[in-house]
Amino acid sequence: MNETIDSNLSSSGLSTSCKPSYIQVPFNIWKFSLIGWVLLGFIGGFSLIYMEFIAFPDYASPDAVWDEYYANYQTAIFISIICFVLAYFGLILYIVFGFILLYRNWRVIENASDLATTSPGQAVGMLFVPFYNIYWQFMAFWKLSEGQQKFIEQSGINVEVKPKPSLALAFCICNCVPWLGQFASFFILGPMREVNQKKVSMEIIRQAGS
Repeated sequence: MNETIDSNLSSSGLSTSCKPSYIQVPFNIWKFSLIGWVLLGFIGGFSLIYMEFIAFPDYASPDAVWDEYYANYQTAIFISIICFVLAYFGLILYIVFGFILLYRNWRVIENASDLATTSPGQAVGMLFVPFYNIYWQFMAFWKLSEGQQKFIEQSGINVEVKPKPSLALAFCICNCVPWLGQFASFFILGPMREVNQKKVSMEIIRQAGS
């Protein structure tokens, strides 16, 4: 996880020297954190909804065994609390490793010429500046895909997975739209963008590795 990446300019074009694990390891943690967060959150929420709206009517008759219902309800609450706590940690890991991936994706292409946008540290750091980060997300995510394309062109490599700047741009735009747009950005476009940028970085590492 603490590997460094050294890039250099060779006679045949740009090359980058790092192992695929530089991207793959944090991506795997990010991916399983996302799956765990969504799955545990669903289980926790479903447990409460089931007891409140599905199981409760079965105990509405005069001869209902309310002690049994309350015991089951307390069990459901306990399960939900555990699931929500674990989901919360999954969300934290998802966010943290998303930033790690952003930094490392920029490191892979940092020696491409005419990037003129940001450094890996700036790409992540500026996202923590209130209000300014609304603008900076375009530099961090959209320009990353454009930078990957520039690196591919300058290095002269052929990759199967192409960068998708339009996808990254759509992600940033939806991020600025409250509620529905942010929902689409967080749950749909965000993971799609992350997968594409990860695959492109892996292609660059395999094809342009020195």
